[in-house]
Amino acid sequence: MKRATFLLKLCYCLNLFGLLVPLALARLGSLPVFGDATTAAAALFSGLIALVLVLAGLYRIGLVVRTPGTLDAWPAVGLADALQRVGSAGLHAGAVVGLASLVAGPWLHAADALLAAQVLAMAGGIGLIGLVLFEFGRLMSFEQRARDELSPQRLRPSPAIEGHSSLDRRKH
Repeated sequence: MKRATFLLKLCYCLNLFGLLVPLALARLGSLPVFGDATTAAAALFSGLIALVLVLAGLYRIGLVVRTPGTLDAWPAVGLADALQRVGSAGLHAGAVVGLASLVAGPWLHAADALLAAQVLAMAGGIGLIGLVLFEFGRLMSFEQRARDELSPQRLRPSPAIEGHSSLDRRKH
């Protein structure tokens, strides 16, 4: 089992939190003050969806913080290993970009800092891409492990259903 480092867990949580905060703020900012019942119902429905997503994200952060081994994965080869490595690099880069945006935010409103603000805004999505690739690589490593553990003996159908099942792959 490949153990997740403390730095990887920290970057994972920072990226996930950085995705949750704008989602929650966007939903809160779009709530109608006055309007008809249809607009209010649509806003309530989209607000509930956002609330569920935020709670699921906070639950995932809580799991990563509280439970050892949450981000661990089996050693993988090929595409799964490449996705884990690229995703991990994306998580680290996303955390750096997020912290840089947070720290440099007050100084990025001047006209001479427009280019830096645009670069940080465009690079902000790298954490999300890293998160998705990392989790997909972990999923693939678990699937590889499961396939490796299954022997051909386990894949044979039971004699009781021989010839009467789609599991029986022998030519008749």
